[in-house]
Amino acid sequence: MHTDLAKPRILIIEDDPASQQLLALGLAQTYEVLTASNGADGVELALARRPDLIVCDLAMPIMNGFEVLAALQKNDLLNDVPFIFLTGDTDSLRRGMALGADDYLTKPFEMSELRAVIALRLEKRQKRQALLQNSIEELRRNITMALPHELRTAVGVVQGYTYLMLKDAEKLDPMQREMIEAIEVGAERLRRMADKYLWYLRTHIMHWSDTPSLISHPERLIERKAATIADQFGRRADLQLRLQSAPICISEENLERLIEEVVENAFKFSPEGSSVQIFGGEDQHGYRLSVNNSGRTLTAEQIARIGGFMQFDRQRYEQQGTGLGLIIAKRLAELCGGQLEITSSGQLTSVAIRLPSAQLTAVQGAAEPFYRSA
Repeated sequence: MHTDLAKPRILIIEDDPASQQLLALGLAQTYEVLTASNGADGVELALARRPDLIVCDLAMPIMNGFEVLAALQKNDLLNDVPFIFLTGDTDSLRRGMALGADDYLTKPFEMSELRAVIALRLEKRQKRQALLQNSIEELRRNITMALPHELRTAVGVVQGYTYLMLKDAEKLDPMQREMIEAIEVGAERLRRMADKYLWYLRTHIMHWSDTPSLISHPERLIERKAATIADQFGRRADLQLRLQSAPICISEENLERLIEEVVENAFKFSPEGSSVQIFGGEDQHGYRLSVNNSGRTLTAEQIARIGGFMQFDRQRYEQQGTGLGLIIAKRLAELCGGQLEITSSGQLTSVAIRLPSAQLTAVQGAAEPFYRSA
């Protein structure tokens, strides 16, 4: 169907004005009806408006029904549209069906017969399209699940042999060592991409109840992970931490990944020498964590569009990555019943993460998260 909400669109190609009007009136209550008075106009209208089904008279001037059917079957967008012949010549029906017509009615016929045939053909087409869509979705899921695993396996082999070659670095000339180090950097980049992709898929498969866990001292994990990322950027002096201790409900693995994505993003898009601030503490709504940085800011429209594989202003800024980081972090927060919000103004971008505290979860009950995203 051309849309989920609109009526199915039926094209009637009929050269007799009285018959065309009767058909149109008989179908108008249920369908959106288009009409054409000859075969050539019918083909042109079908190409322009892409109907969901075509009812076509066989004997017409300019182009007869056979020629209309042949013309439409050459178009990839229309060759699966159900085509119903109307004819008084029963001897031509065999030829019409052999050419690919889906059904036919012999004149004269009752309007109820035509409605029944149209409903049947539209239902069959809808089922075919649903089956095809399910097959496409299954293939897409299989590819997206298998590809990162295969990539990680191949990259692991490259990294393993690269490590062994660099162990004997004294046997290499400077150019060989430089080439192997470049391979090592590229392989690590591929590994990180595959890992991030797997996390993106994982967060869209998991349910919030799959991750119940209690971390008594989240500030220790947050501090350790943030310091590791700061060291990777060579910016430990830029990291500012002010974290309070309070038990929260999220698995350590998910919290570690959430912190990695948000803090890495803060360092990546802020200039060296500017501070990356991480504040955390408990309030009446749970545990609030704020990661702030100065540098590139996002517009309200960009914030609203954050999602998988979304990078902003890539044509203006050289940057690596897939654009998955913030949506992974957002999903991980939501999976434990929390939320993630981004604000950006002036030179300051702030990512506020709300995670459920153990005390609040106990009061509200473990059956439902205290926050559920729309």
